Amino acid sequence: MLPATSHATSSANQQLKRQVTVALAQYSQSLRERVNVTVASGAVTLRGQATGDFERKYAEMLIWRVPGVRDVRNLLSTSGNQPANAKQQIDAQEDRIRTSWVIAGFAAVVIIAAIAVQMPHRQKSAELYEIRGTVRIANKPAAAAQLVLHPIDGATCAPCPRAQADSQGNFVISTFAKGDGAPPGKYRVTAECFTAVGTGDDVKFVSILPPAFSKPSSTPLELDVERGNNALVQLDLSSKTRQQLR
Repeated sequence: MLPATSHATSSANQQLKRQVTVALAQYSQSLRERVNVTVASGAVTLRGQATGDFERKYAEMLIWRVPGVRDVRNLLSTSGNQPANAKQQIDAQEDRIRTSWVIAGFAAVVIIAAIAVQMPHRQKSAELYEIRGTVRIANKPAAAAQLVLHPIDGATCAPCPRAQADSQGNFVISTFAKGDGAPPGKYRVTAECFTAVGTGDDVKFVSILPPAFSKPSSTPLELDVERGNNALVQLDLSSKTRQQLR
């Protein structure tokens, strides 16, 4: 029999692998079928074939957007059939992704529901409260920003409450099911948001936020989830000043 810690690690790896698979399939089912994904303690390795350098880099960026990913080892090879205008292809895919929130949301519900079935009853019946809000950068919507809530008291959360902003920067926190909220308590909020820079072979996907936002120990964002009705949360990712949100 495997130790409890080994079983938990294996379960977490499988959960993250499913989320990565959904992210790849959302972009391109063809790419999903050409890529082999392995996960170990938050580190994702991609092996297989990409149609060109832009697809190879874009796949990596998509994986970085998946909550819980700590590292990406991109071993995808390219066929050399690079599209004539990679930047236009990327912009088109961004538009496609932004208009498929319903599909992605449904997929997320299926994944979270499957995970929740395996959770102890006490976790599934946890006390949760709705949290909605908006996230902006330089007074513009932070589309596709990834938010994760980490208990300040250091308690382990499996899974941690999280959200992905839509094209208007709106988000709803989910823990076990889409939009079900978060347990009451004090949290540090990590945030990540990526964008494409350059064209052709020079395309890179870089975070548009300071590194401090991606770590619970250094993020300036804090959130109090209170019992009952919580006010609309407004996150400003332009400021490094510590923000106490309610």
